[in-house]
Amino acid sequence: MPSGTLEVFLVSASGLKKVDLFSKTDPYVVIHCGSQNQKSNVARNQGSNPSWNQRFLFYVDDDVQEITCKLMDEDIGTADDELGTVTIPLALVFEMGKTATTAYNVIRKSGRIKGEVKLALTFTSKVCHLQAAISYHSF
Repeated sequence: MPSGTLEVFLVSASGLKKVDLFSKTDPYVVIHCGSQNQKSNVARNQGSNPSWNQRFLFYVDDDVQEITCKLMDEDIGTADDELGTVTIPLALVFEMGKTATTAYNVIRKSGRIKGEVKLALTFTSKVCHLQAAISYHSF
């Protein structure tokens, strides 16, 4: 796979499992790309249908083939609850350069689908970065 920059635009989620008995779910997402991890803002009191509209940048090398989004519920005073995971292969975005906003199924630890997360991906190869730099410095 090529190396370059991967932009993840995290839009929203819907239909997430309600895990708190007395309050709304406070969801957030941890995105894993190779050895890099980034965490979204916590969507406080947004329950099962949170919105983030947040961008993340990752530097990808030849060995990165997928990203994983781990959806969590923030809890105060106790361990955060896992809501599910989404694994997204990157072959298509490497080939096309970007994907439209797409809904991906959230998979619970039990293997069941519970909800979806919407995000868009954009990949810029290192070659494109170099070409842009050369064009910028040319007279």
